[in-house]
Amino acid sequence: TLLNPFLSYRFKSRTTVSVSTDAVYDWNGSQWTVPLSASVAQLVKFGEWPMSFSLGARYYGEKPDQGSDWGLRFAVTFVFPK
Repeated sequence: TLLNPFLSYRFKSRTTVSVSTDAVYDWNGSQWTVPLSASVAQLVKFGEWPMSFSLGARYYGEKPDQGSDWGLRFAVTFVFPK
């Protein structure tokens, strides 16, 4: 089972802040994995090409015994408008 609630807000400056979770339940192992994530993204243009850069942190509120306590994520997204 996957539950993915999220909340995002975009400012006029094209900056977006988000909070979310990707809660997963393993029915075979009877185990929840519940990461709580927060991120910030910025949309920028290089010439005529828009790109989004984002940085986020993740804390695992519930996890398997061998799971990570936290994580970081950096992403670059290429945007192809019509």
